[in-house]
Amino acid sequence: MSEVANIHVLRGFGGKQPAAILVNVAGVSILLDAGGDIEDGREVDWVVPEDLDAILLTHNHFDHIGNVNNLPKSVPIYCSDITAQSLPQELMIKVIPIRGTFTIGDVTVTTGASGHAYGGVWFHLDCAGGGFYSGDISLESLLYHFDPPPKADFALLHASY
Repeated sequence: MSEVANIHVLRGFGGKQPAAILVNVAGVSILLDAGGDIEDGREVDWVVPEDLDAILLTHNHFDHIGNVNNLPKSVPIYCSDITAQSLPQELMIKVIPIRGTFTIGDVTVTTGASGHAYGGVWFHLDCAGGGFYSGDISLESLLYHFDPPPKADFALLHASY
């Protein structure tokens, strides 16, 4: 298990806003979602962090992927196959399982279905006590399945509606 995570919310507080959260843990800098503004004619007003090691995308709704064109092309983007189909192919896309694990540096990331969108996932970071992130979530959807995540000392949820 890794050290405690340092969390910085770039966008997503108050109102209907895009999701963008920076997590630093075990020397790894991870951007959770890269949302674009959902109001017509508004510019994206969050700055893409420098020195990113990875970008994790929960699902393919605009408020979670709408700023991917402004991301560095050299940083790997981890997402499900369904989400990958919505992204520009010149990006460094790493397809992950909807239910599974992968590593970024010394951080193990577990995934599960978020219950919100086709191909939507949540992420569990193996840091001290565990950290859970989901960009939108639904426990009661009749269409999309929700997988209960492992225990976590902190949970970050983006719910823009």
